[in-house]
Amino acid sequence: FITHYAWELQHGPNLLLRAHYGLPGLPRNRLSRVSFRRDLKRTFGLTEPHKVERLWDVVLEASRQAHGTLLVITTEALAEADRLKLQCTLVEPVPLTPFITRLVTAIDGAVLLDPEGYCYSIGVILDGTASGRGDGSRGARYNSAMRYVESSRYPCLAVVVNEDGLVNVLTKDSMKG
Repeated sequence: FITHYAWELQHGPNLLLRAHYGLPGLPRNRLSRVSFRRDLKRTFGLTEPHKVERLWDVVLEASRQAHGTLLVITTEALAEADRLKLQCTLVEPVPLTPFITRLVTAIDGAVLLDPEGYCYSIGVILDGTASGRGDGSRGARYNSAMRYVESSRYPCLAVVVNEDGLVNVLTKDSMKG
């Protein structure tokens, strides 16, 4: 048993099945470096190795957050931080390191950063247009990230880390279909 309403079936070291709120599913990797790079390239045109690696280090550290967390990467992080200033804590833009990421992702709410890896606000309560695409079994963090990414006017990518260790990277491309 992993957390409330979540359990896994293993045979030796091999994970065979993961169930969350009674919904069984095949196990998924916590996070794929190749997929993340592809999503950065598609969403932001970002291919510069040092920038990609900086973001990968931040996302990898966030994926270790035991209570789950949410990162939102957008080209308009400064404007979005200003727009959402009544629903977050604004910070002086600072490049995230794994250490800083560990600290800011321990706070409830999303962390808003740009594709350069600079953080603009923490504890963000996301908004977004409600749609019929939500998934009641996934919880508030996943659904608010999905609505935010789907309704964003700017290039945007969200990394949703659940308490059970599952990590989803959401982009407009990943939600098509």
